[in-house]
Amino acid sequence: MRRTFRFTAMAAAAMVLMVATTESALADNAVADGDDATPVAANGLSLGTVCINSSTHEQALVAVSRNGSATGTNTFANSAQLTVSVQSASGSGLSAAMDTTSIGLPSSWTTLTNNTMSDPVSSTVNFVAGSSPGSFSGTVVYAVSGRNTSGTAISRTGQLAVSATVSDTGACAPAAPDTTPPTVTVSFPAPVSGQNGWFSASDVVPVVGTVTASDASNVTDISCTGAALSGVTGYGTSTASGTLTVSGDGAHDVACTATDGASNMGDAAGSANTATVKVDTTPPSFSASLDPSSPAASGWYNIATGAPTVAFTCSDDTSGLAGDCPTSYTFGEGTDQAYGQTIYDNAGNAATAGVDGVEVDLTAPTTVFDHQSPAANGSGWNNTDVTLYWDCADDLSGPVDTAVSTTVTGEGAGLSGTGTCYDAAGNSSDDTEQVNIDETPPTVSVTGVTEGASYVLGDVPTAGCSTTDSLSGVATPATVSVTGGTSNGTGTFTATCAGGTDLAGNAAPPVAVSYTVDYHFSGFLAPVNNPATVNTGKAGRTYPVKWQLTDASGNYINALSAVQGISYKQTSCSAYTNDSTDALESTVTGGTSLRYDSTANQYVYNWATPSKGCYTIFVTFDSGQVADAYFNLS
Repeated sequence: MRRTFRFTAMAAAAMVLMVATTESALADNAVADGDDATPVAANGLSLGTVCINSSTHEQALVAVSRNGSATGTNTFANSAQLTVSVQSASGSGLSAAMDTTSIGLPSSWTTLTNNTMSDPVSSTVNFVAGSSPGSFSGTVVYAVSGRNTSGTAISRTGQLAVSATVSDTGACAPAAPDTTPPTVTVSFPAPVSGQNGWFSASDVVPVVGTVTASDASNVTDISCTGAALSGVTGYGTSTASGTLTVSGDGAHDVACTATDGASNMGDAAGSANTATVKVDTTPPSFSASLDPSSPAASGWYNIATGAPTVAFTCSDDTSGLAGDCPTSYTFGEGTDQAYGQTIYDNAGNAATAGVDGVEVDLTAPTTVFDHQSPAANGSGWNNTDVTLYWDCADDLSGPVDTAVSTTVTGEGAGLSGTGTCYDAAGNSSDDTEQVNIDETPPTVSVTGVTEGASYVLGDVPTAGCSTTDSLSGVATPATVSVTGGTSNGTGTFTATCAGGTDLAGNAAPPVAVSYTVDYHFSGFLAPVNNPATVNTGKAGRTYPVKWQLTDASGNYINALSAVQGISYKQTSCSAYTNDSTDALESTVTGGTSLRYDSTANQYVYNWATPSKGCYTIFVTFDSGQVADAYFNLS
């Protein structure tokens, strides 16, 4: 709370008179007020009844009382800025902090009536009660510091008496202890389709159950193992419940405990807080294998291999097999023969395994070349991978495929590809053909100019193209085109070579080289000095900034369009910058401040300088060049 005191001229005169009669015996004082009922008086602070082991806080006010000589050593000066702080706090659990730390005295302070109060500032008084009931009293001492009428630092202190009653009765009486954890109940449904207590793949899985916890001190937490707990409701009440989800195959031992508001954790006597949920949704592992395991070609057995035997392998790592694994079976001669079996696990999940298509034959097929795709061009070359095709025939078991193909990859002349035909009994024959492949475009490069190079206007090399091909040879050389730059022949240019092809039909991608063409700039002319020299001058004056631009042959450039812009940037006087980022625009090309002096063959810009400080001025040319100079303006 902040109180403001105003005084009329008549009151001020009366105060001056009062000071004159009492100043020799009085001095300014610090006053602490705890009742917040009057505009600051020395009243104590009562915190009332505070429960044991709890805390409270109240506000107090601190002000300065006007007393003493108008020129006394213990009188604060007119308009003084005073600092208020908590000097000390006595009494166990008592502390204080300033909400506001500064009091500003009026300009007529030393002439005001004695006992007049300054504006007050607020302080928060904190009290932490102990574990013993009884009466409490303590003291907070505040210090007010500032300058007296002679300019010397002085400090005044004021005390605040603090009282309270610490209680452990009535509303402050502690609650009776609760030492019993919650009662916890876990519940899951029984399997519908499974067997022997197992949930099978035909049941609803994941298996969903519930957990419920009850306690008179309210349930604050439920914790479970063996199942995922979610969707708990009722925390902070006498009954809480949630959803339990069991996923994955296996026997899951589920156990839940709960915590109440008295921090008891576990499960009360009589709780049904555990359950075992058995899940097996995976059929038995069941496979069939042939011996011999590798028949000739695609599943056919010939006389040399003999008749195969089917053997079975069975296992179940969860609920276990319901019976023994089937015994082996031996095929006799014939075609398209098959044999299989079905097994079950103890949860009722089924698995089936077997073999079929067992056949025997001895005759090899024929392999006849048909064509290649794509066909070679008129020069006998391909520029992509080439696929070769053959026809297959067999009069007995028949070919596995009526046509086969192979793709020739890589590059070179006379690359070969082989086609192999198989019959159903595993017999084979093959044929080999040759092709020429060049997949690499010609190598194209830009000649004359260099990537990233900078040239002076009038001395720029002529750009050209070089085209080579090390395999099929060059069919069409690349040609050059040059783009970019400004109307003055400067700036960034791009020389592009495109159109090169080889005898295989590969087209070289365009190749580009970027380079710049600059003016010849020899620096600023007098009276401006170039970096690192700093130009000194007067702020607000206009200074002529002059320069010349020429080409490589020394011919003067006189186009105002060569100057893209002029800007300046304030910088540190100890570390000038040549970075024009965020520089302020100073003129527009072609404006009245920039002209070309054809007599002296020089550009002239009259710079109206800004306020005092250090600056860098930047002249930007259409070539992209930036010239800078440093100024210190006083």
